[in-house]
Amino acid sequence: MQLKLSILTASLLASMALSADDYVSVQYLQYNENEDRTNISAPSIMINKDIGTDYTINASFVVDVVSGASQTYYDASSGASALSRALKTDAKNVKYGNIEYDEQRVAGNLLLTKRFENRDEISVGFSRSSESDFYSTEASLDYMHWIDSSKNQSISFGISYQINEILKHCDNLGLDGCSGASESMDATAINAQVGFSQNIDTTSNAKIALFFSNDDGYLDNPYLNIIRNYDDKTVDIVGEKRPDSKMAYGLSMKYAKAISDNTTLHLSYRYYSDDWGVDSHTIDSDIFYEYGDDLISDVTIT
Repeated sequence: MQLKLSILTASLLASMALSADDYVSVQYLQYNENEDRTNISAPSIMINKDIGTDYTINASFVVDVVSGASQTYYDASSGASALSRALKTDAKNVKYGNIEYDEQRVAGNLLLTKRFENRDEISVGFSRSSESDFYSTEASLDYMHWIDSSKNQSISFGISYQINEILKHCDNLGLDGCSGASESMDATAINAQVGFSQNIDTTSNAKIALFFSNDDGYLDNPYLNIIRNYDDKTVDIVGEKRPDSKMAYGLSMKYAKAISDNTTLHLSYRYYSDDWGVDSHTIDSDIFYEYGDDLISDVTIT
């Protein structure tokens, strides 16, 4: 089992004068895994602005710097790289070890929320993410309906559609049409969710949701290599091939409790299953501590 520790070292909140719900949030996230597998530094800014009592605009921008090392097979005769592949290379050249990586992601999100007379809400979102070899565009639609007049119970429905462009590195492996350049591949993802929320008392809230997702297109990992046709003398090192579709479903549960005036505990559980034969259980615990009006810290253990 691998322990992952995520620490949100600083979150500065500056309130605007027009409304208590208007704010600018500047955050810095530092995430580390043991054995230096993944290290993430992510400064971000979020702006939330109410327009009257019926509309809210939320915009966020983040820059992720990701580094670390990932284990894979590679052809040591051509250098330690995830793209060090070869057909019919000498078996003595095959190594399995950590390949260092360094990547930067720039992402932005815009969300518009409309509230009706009964205070039901509909939200329309748009997001864009860009990396050196991965580009993603997503649109989303959510609707939240209050079940009771006291506004303690609600049900929500959400759906999103994502279009991804992946730059697949074309290695010189003797493959037809391979020129050494990058080939643009496409993938799409549809996500849907239905959830129920309950305010238990003045200090606690619980949520439960069912979710479904469907991915189609290029789903390979271009940086993960496997070996084939091993005969003790020669071996083929090729990129991992995955099916071009995946269906998944699951359940998530969240509980939030204010345990003091400045400390809040968040607990969550997530079950995931897909038709690739992957089943997972994830438990998260967060403690938020508010030092004052302008500083909040968050410690997360997954």
